[in-house]
Amino acid sequence: MDTKLKIIDVECNEINEKIDTYKIVNSGDYEKAVHLLKQMKELLKQLDERRKERTRPLDESKALIMEDYKPTQGKIDKIISVLNKWILEYRVNEEKKAIELQEKYEKEAKKNKDMFVPAVTADIPKTDIKVRKTYQFKIINPDKIKKEFLIPDETKIRKLVERLHEQAIDLVGKGSIEIYIKETAF
Repeated sequence: MDTKLKIIDVECNEINEKIDTYKIVNSGDYEKAVHLLKQMKELLKQLDERRKERTRPLDESKALIMEDYKPTQGKIDKIISVLNKWILEYRVNEEKKAIELQEKYEKEAKKNKDMFVPAVTADIPKTDIKVRKTYQFKIINPDKIKKEFLIPDETKIRKLVERLHEQAIDLVGKGSIEIYIKETAF
């Protein structure tokens, strides 16, 4: 273990054991807590700087290695993307042809009651490539979406509250949000 890390760790152990029972009951305790908070933030900064000193050579080596592989990986990714597109297009076209042919046979069978209707399958070779079908959607009329599927834009609301404080309630909607103050020591 790094000696600087050991020193910081030892310094933190004693405080860490007592921190759960620590209480501020008077102004002297408050001042001690503020001093300790500053001290811990300084230790955290030192710890992070030391970690970066030790990992920087690794990060730089990894970046150089990644740069070596990036062009070839980019080419392979492009090839895979194009092949996936072609394979999926072929599958869609073949499935469409099979459906159209099945419908044609079924129409003919309605005309000729005694006609046998074969099951038509798409002409897609069996391979070890797996195809996953996922259902997707696009919104075509946002006004018709039910209320339970509408999600408030918390980022936008937060920006309003930070800028306008209590006046943000009027813009967001009375009774829709509660504004409170949260203090963080730093």
